[in-house]
Amino acid sequence: MKKVILCAIICFFYLGCSPRISISNMHVKSSALAKGYGALTIKKIKIDSSIESNINSPNFDEYSLRSNYQIDTSFCFFLTPTCLSKYYFDENLEDAVWMNCHNGYHTKKKLGNLEKEKWYIFKGIYYTDVFVYVHKSGKTSKCYFSAGNW
Repeated sequence: MKKVILCAIICFFYLGCSPRISISNMHVKSSALAKGYGALTIKKIKIDSSIESNINSPNFDEYSLRSNYQIDTSFCFFLTPTCLSKYYFDENLEDAVWMNCHNGYHTKKKLGNLEKEKWYIFKGIYYTDVFVYVHKSGKTSKCYFSAGNW
């Protein structure tokens, strides 16, 4: 009984303390962003054609996804932490800029909405990598990877 109570307390603490992450093709939102855990990085990725790209398919293998992708160098940007918890990709930033991962001198005030039918990886949101697929409808599906997923 003590083990069950201890497990329940740990689960409650973990779920209550880990930030909620919301990513759509138009924005990213997480309380962790405002706390400044690190630079938010967004990279468009290409996945190996042998991987099932439908996250909802029973054949989808998230661990194969993690190890079989290539970064599309045409879209890789990072944002240093600010006090905001939500960023819209198609709105100008007031106090910050999106910097190109490969050339920090190339900056943008806005990225534009994420492309449909493409994969992205978000890094720097509370020690979690988030793989995001933007569907044709604009809806997103996500896979979360942290150090505990290895």
